[in-house]
Amino acid sequence: MEGEVVAVGPGKQAEGGKREPMEAKAGDRILFGRHCGTEIKIEDQDSVIVREEEILARCKRPPRAHPDNVHEFHSPGASQRPFGRP
Repeated sequence: MEGEVVAVGPGKQAEGGKREPMEAKAGDRILFGRHCGTEIKIEDQDSVIVREEEILARCKRPPRAHPDNVHEFHSPGASQRPFGRP
């Protein structure tokens, strides 16, 4: 599934009490698994709360409506080869 990050928390608390900074930022376009997160509804707006570990990729460009454009999405640090294509 695909969505836009609306807000992020302070980050995960590591051992020793230090916070690990979030890589995701408000406004990022992301991909996440269909069964990830917790679905909520606030003022008739459907949203999903996901953990940073559940984010599969961040989009480099705004997504297009057609599903054949999945090659526009790349995981941070991954090769530039399109997903699901040789």
